Amino acid sequence: MVPYAFHFSDGAERHRVVTADDKTPNTWLLAKIHANSADLQLYQFVYHLGMAHLCAEPFVVGIHNVFTIHDKEHFMSKLMRPHFKNLLGINHFASISLISEVAPLTDQTFSVGTRAGMTIFANYYNTKYNFLDVAPDRDLKKRGFSLDPQEDPFPFYYREDGVRLFNIILDYVTNVLNIQFPHADAIVSDDKMQKFLSFCVDQAKVPGFPEVKTLAEYARVLATIIWNVSAYHAISFSIEHIDSYIPFRPPCVQTPFPLDAGDSDLSFAAITATLPFPKKCELILILNNVITLRTVPTLLELENPFTGNTALTEVFSGFQKQLRELSELI
Repeated sequence: MVPYAFHFSDGAERHRVVTADDKTPNTWLLAKIHANSADLQLYQFVYHLGMAHLCAEPFVVGIHNVFTIHDKEHFMSKLMRPHFKNLLGINHFASISLISEVAPLTDQTFSVGTRAGMTIFANYYNTKYNFLDVAPDRDLKKRGFSLDPQEDPFPFYYREDGVRLFNIILDYVTNVLNIQFPHADAIVSDDKMQKFLSFCVDQAKVPGFPEVKTLAEYARVLATIIWNVSAYHAISFSIEHIDSYIPFRPPCVQTPFPLDAGDSDLSFAAITATLPFPKKCELILILNNVITLRTVPTLLELENPFTGNTALTEVFSGFQKQLRELSELI
């Protein structure tokens, strides 16, 4: 995607549209810096902290309370727990440092500040978040993309690779459920399986959590949870190098975009005055390092959770084989 224009506003009467004009290169560069900075506020507070971390907590708690606390050997505990490793600990660390009520690190490093950033996430969660739309196929359709690469002249790796990966996860979960419930209808009458669904709906009140009546619907729910805490979250690791080059996408800017500057080009000094000063850049780099630390195994690094069960071990081996093939293809 190549931007052609940006629309800036103070939220009231003052507006300015900046286009890609060779006559005003500094103004266009400053516009891109501000747009990238705004995008980063949304990404980190909504899509990373919010959806990849906070929105996953109910599922961790639900699996623990319904299955693990009563029977660590239950297949659902073995299926889901490896994907939740360190999640609650990381979220707790964030709550006492990044978004703490006392001197939060994000208050010093993001233009919107901690309170406004969390308000943006809360508004998104209450008005737009839908659990099932986290899955890449539904997410892409919701945003107007075709799932058929032939209909789009440009490669879109999130679509091509992401949907393939999600389908591998979905096949894995479906095969596990088929072994545990040879008669598909039995999953609807299983007490613990239904308690987990009830927890997500009645206690956690997850927006968009579906009414599940079939094994296929249950498989999609579990696959979406695994996608959310694994592949979806892993996207944040890829931004380490991009966001560490602060002029490209600074988390905070020192001055607002000039809405009354006229048609003449801005000076380069206007750009440097917008970027964070060196001491703050040090803090930003520390933050980038912290939030992109790999604290969980990748899907290919998972150990077999079904040791001792031949049928489920074969399913897991098939899952790993498909992942390796996709990794080589990518």
